[in-house]
Amino acid sequence: MRRFNKRWWRCFPGDVRWLYGLFPVWAGLIFLLGQTSPTFAKENGQSDFTPPESADISTSHTATFQQSLTFSIAFVNEPRFEKVSLYLNAPNFRNTYRADFDIDAEAGSRIEFEHAVDLTAVQIEPFVTLTYWWAFESEDGMFFETRSFEVEYVDDRFDWEFKTSNEVTVYWTTGQSEIGQVAFDVTAEMLPKLSRFYQTELETPVTIFLYPTENALQTVFNSEWIGGVATPHNGRIMLPASNARTAVVNFRRQIPHELSHLFFDQLTANHREGAPKWLDEGLAVTFEDPPNSNYAPLLEKAFEEGNVIPFELLCSQFPTQSTDMVLLAYAQSGSLVNYIETEYGRGGLQALIATVNDGRSCENVTDVALGISLQELNTDWEAANQPPPAPTPFTFSNPNIFWIILLVGGFGLMGLLARSAFQPR
Repeated sequence: MRRFNKRWWRCFPGDVRWLYGLFPVWAGLIFLLGQTSPTFAKENGQSDFTPPESADISTSHTATFQQSLTFSIAFVNEPRFEKVSLYLNAPNFRNTYRADFDIDAEAGSRIEFEHAVDLTAVQIEPFVTLTYWWAFESEDGMFFETRSFEVEYVDDRFDWEFKTSNEVTVYWTTGQSEIGQVAFDVTAEMLPKLSRFYQTELETPVTIFLYPTENALQTVFNSEWIGGVATPHNGRIMLPASNARTAVVNFRRQIPHELSHLFFDQLTANHREGAPKWLDEGLAVTFEDPPNSNYAPLLEKAFEEGNVIPFELLCSQFPTQSTDMVLLAYAQSGSLVNYIETEYGRGGLQALIATVNDGRSCENVTDVALGISLQELNTDWEAANQPPPAPTPFTFSNPNIFWIILLVGGFGLMGLLARSAFQPR
């Protein structure tokens, strides 16, 4: 280890030991700078300073799902403030939401502000706890923060009922208790199966919300492609409720698919943003029981017509041009994961997951885990899944066909003559 020279000051020209005498001055300047610099932590709503009691601060909020989210504050301008800011955090936010308001009022006057979040521009997942706080800047450069407050942001368009255990909670809308019970039973059955495959247990209990229709779920996320959603950060799954007659079949396909996303995200938490989409969705597809009946014919058709999607294009997102393209991406991903398990064993899949968590990119994760590039793996998978060549039809276009017929006919005539020659008269 390199050591510092205790006489480090000798490296400066001249005798600079007089600087020691300025130590109290430097310490005082640092202290003053620390007192006048911003101190509120925008990420967690904690500050070194709370507003004085003279400010007499009161806050409130109202929330109506997908319609309005409003925050209000009233306070006395004492000490005199120049600016107040609202900070808002949600689990799906990449950055803290912020709204600033300039204050132009006399000291001691009562001030009120109200801010409505534009929910058409700011998407907030349902069934989450929002955290918000207010920050102030005074005219003399001091910074203050309120304590943080919580908002339960739920989809209040429906009345919800539920059943819960230590590991699973299922919510359903009024009148669908039978379907809710099916979902609860399927989840309880499938959780151990996925735990064995992923060799871990979920750290967060699973909560499932069953929407009355597929359209009701799709309006939550403003997407017509969504058939189910998993939010791994809070262990929640949102699905459309099925017809009671087909609930068992549908949930045995949908619920393990979404559960797989929760396990995969937990195991790749160090690099979840860079996780290959084809691997995450491919693993989920393999747990569907029974599989989507559209997958096999779409995959067969893609091979026949040469329209297979390169897996390099399925690293970060799936195509959305059409329903068939979306389903083909799922079908391919599931097929590739099955191929990897066949060729490299379940250990190969475990190695891929671990390599993703180590931070490897989609393009080289297979190279590190399996010793083969993604492009080479793509080629091998295609070769293994190509349909067998169709038999060559018999035609008379062969120039030697006349002699072949003559030869065959000759042997047949000889056989008939020989047979007649040995028959008794």
